[in-house]
Amino acid sequence: MQRVNLKQIIYISETPTPLSLPEVEAILEVSRKNNRHDGISGMLLYADNVFIQVIEGEESLVTALYQKVSKDPRHTAVTLVSDQAIKQRSFRNWSMGFSQISDPEILAELGLNDFFSGSEWVNSSRCDKIQELLKTFYNQQ
Repeated sequence: MQRVNLKQIIYISETPTPLSLPEVEAILEVSRKNNRHDGISGMLLYADNVFIQVIEGEESLVTALYQKVSKDPRHTAVTLVSDQAIKQRSFRNWSMGFSQISDPEILAELGLNDFFSGSEWVNSSRCDKIQELLKTFYNQQ
């Protein structure tokens, strides 16, 4: 039996215009269907025109999905936060979990209120906070 190489990518992107909850839900519906088909799991957070997403699964499929997202006009300022090989999935039960963040304190703590104003925002402590945030929302569901 061939061993599958698992990969996890975390990225952040901005939407060109604000999305309503029904618009985000429509994106989720298609994403969940495609992710189930491809064996991809993950979590999506949306706040103030910013997506924070983790996708995980077979290495080539996760890479292909990230490349597709990077070219999607619904995403701008797509920024890779983390790209790593993993031994096991963190979000294995979800084809795409979702939560909408509206708490200004959480946004300020993560620096999302001025997230795209500088190029030095990605660092190891920020990456750890983003992973912690994603897992927190996952564990609350």
